Amino acid sequence: MNLKRFFYPFIVFSMLLFSNVWSQETTEEYNFVNIKEGISNVAVSTISQDHYGFIWIGTNGAGLYKFDGIDYTSYKYKVKDSTSLSNSLVHCSYLDKKNRLWIGTEDGLNLYDRDQDKFKRISFDRTYNSNIAVNRLSGDSNGNIYIGTFEKGLFKLDFGSESAKYIPLAVNDGNVGIVNINGIKVDINDQVYVGSNLGLQEYDANTRTLKTSFFNTDTGMYSVNEPIQSILLDNKNNIWVGSLTKGLFRVQKGDNETGKAAKIDRFKISDKRILSMIQIPNGTLMIGTENDGLFNIDQEGKVLKNYLSDKTDKNSIRSNSIWSLFLDNNQRIWMGYYNSGLGVYDKLYDKFKHIESLPNNPNSLQVGSVTGFAQDDKGDIWIGMDGGGIDIYNPSSHKFIHVNKNFTSKYSGLTSADIQTVFIDSKKNVWAGSWNNGLFLLKKDSNKFINYNTNNSPESFNSNSILSIDEDSSGTIWIGTFYNGVLSYNPSSGKFIHHDSRPFLENELHNSAVRKILVDSNDIVWVGTTEGLFIIKKNENDYIVKSMSEEMSNTVQSKTNANHILSLYEGADGSIWIGTRGSGLCRYNKKDGEFSWYNDLYDLNLETISSIIQSLDGNLWLSGNLGVSKLDLKTNRTTKYTSNDGLLSNDFNVEL
Repeated sequence: MNLKRFFYPFIVFSMLLFSNVWSQETTEEYNFVNIKEGISNVAVSTISQDHYGFIWIGTNGAGLYKFDGIDYTSYKYKVKDSTSLSNSLVHCSYLDKKNRLWIGTEDGLNLYDRDQDKFKRISFDRTYNSNIAVNRLSGDSNGNIYIGTFEKGLFKLDFGSESAKYIPLAVNDGNVGIVNINGIKVDINDQVYVGSNLGLQEYDANTRTLKTSFFNTDTGMYSVNEPIQSILLDNKNNIWVGSLTKGLFRVQKGDNETGKAAKIDRFKISDKRILSMIQIPNGTLMIGTENDGLFNIDQEGKVLKNYLSDKTDKNSIRSNSIWSLFLDNNQRIWMGYYNSGLGVYDKLYDKFKHIESLPNNPNSLQVGSVTGFAQDDKGDIWIGMDGGGIDIYNPSSHKFIHVNKNFTSKYSGLTSADIQTVFIDSKKNVWAGSWNNGLFLLKKDSNKFINYNTNNSPESFNSNSILSIDEDSSGTIWIGTFYNGVLSYNPSSGKFIHHDSRPFLENELHNSAVRKILVDSNDIVWVGTTEGLFIIKKNENDYIVKSMSEEMSNTVQSKTNANHILSLYEGADGSIWIGTRGSGLCRYNKKDGEFSWYNDLYDLNLETISSIIQSLDGNLWLSGNLGVSKLDLKTNRTTKYTSNDGLLSNDFNVEL
């Protein structure tokens, strides 16, 4: 049975099939995963996502974070550094139509320079240029940026300009002094709506002023003149207004052409500040409040669920003050708490099925450190563990059979608990390599393992550490050992051979530390060691051994040694994929005989790659020190999966 079908270093070995289709207007339970590490527990004031998929998190005093799914990069104000953020108190963020990231702070507006990983500070009209706190940002289809501030009203940054111009209040609105802009939204007709302490306003492009929004209802012209904390435009172009103390308002705009009157409704869901609002794909709205938790409502204002923090429930939200809400490109709901970090709802969370070692549960893995597995012809999974021997798992019944020196009722003779690799050959024999007790063979229809080691087979075994096993088309079993090079087993003679002939000696492969053995479709044996990559080909009398290490190393852009090989895999097109310790992923193209590296080119953040497989749709799946990554070879896009996606851990075992 070919092991290429499996993630063999994984505790997680089976993916759920899933669809990213949301149901329409149905009541769902939203369980938020709390992200506790890597970010300060100050209030999260803004969340956005750039076109590379990075999540940008603005905080109330701890600066800005860029989150790649695993690690955070921190950006803060630095004294005497004009390329840093202008202030570490971040109020808002916005990605414009050119994929530029804008950050509003307590001390002005910043534009992120991705190439330099620095910030440029944007100037305002001289009259207003000092101490401007930028609170809200949005943009229209022409690329103009609208800037809402604390106390100083609304500004506009014309596309291509580097200075923001003040937008005065309309004459009819009078001189009211302080204007706090708490929300800006631009509708499908490029009409700019503003929520402020003066109520709901709009930008008049003809007079270039900010004026009160009036709506022609059945009973006359009305406006929303309550102080506004947040606004939202839904998929029907309705305006939702979150007030300070009067709850939630919905404005259904009229249509002058059809004569349809406007309508303004009020929903008293809370008398606290409504701080944030988003519409999610099923059409309902998420409403974040100050101290009243999170509300999920339908488009008629009906409360479907009120989520509240509960110290006795670890799955509840972490705070009842929801400062920010954001829906990302993968339809995940991000929630920024007051002084409690982040929460994330992912409909596809728990994409991976788990097989775990559970305390006091005999029907679970013996230990949690899984080093290898294979599937037999009955569909059972043979799981090797470092410290637990072998467990045989039946996916249908979910039952385990334990095999080690303490469990011998089904199979005996497995005297080592430190199993590093499991392999089932074409004759249905089970092979198990251990770290310190040599090689174990369970022949078909037998119930007892045979052990081969340095004591009973000294003529071929000079090491008891067996890390990798594969089989060629003739049935020869190839075995990789630690510091004893390569062995092979002839099934006809029943003998092992330690390969120390001249070609192996010349390449110092006879005593190398082999991490991975792969026999490809042409019967070429690929050997990954701690000192590089080798290939073995059969000729008439002996073998040809060739080192690929120098050629492979010369093409890598990493400063680290690229010759520590952890994983090998033959792709559907015959390419050999190579996972390294510290230098990432490499591909060898047999057709042109060239190596190419994938980390920098495809934003693949895995440096240590312990396992590689290819799924039936052609995607490459990789595990390592930073979770699991899916590499789509058609689009050259990488999807990263971490513990936030339901993995048990972000650090996956290598075969050691």
